[in-house]
Amino acid sequence: MKNFITTLPYPIWKELSIKLDPPEIEGNFKDLASQFEWNMEKILHLQSQKTPTEAVLTSRTITIEELCIKLAVIGRPDAKLLVKEWVK
Repeated sequence: MKNFITTLPYPIWKELSIKLDPPEIEGNFKDLASQFEWNMEKILHLQSQKTPTEAVLTSRTITIEELCIKLAVIGRPDAKLLVKEWVK
């Protein structure tokens, strides 16, 4: 089923991590985790992960559309476009 993020190819996951992992940028993995209703304790724990974005994305079943909505909400149209371009 092409509507779940687990169908995204590895290079897309890798690029999402490159875009969202740096904690000093706006619209990072912390903002994404917050959109998925993670509490601060869990968000702080993410910082110790090698790829915190991947930890968020693998924490539950997420549709591509849901991810794109969350990326738009956190102000990351670049990351949303990356995903949408693959879906075409």
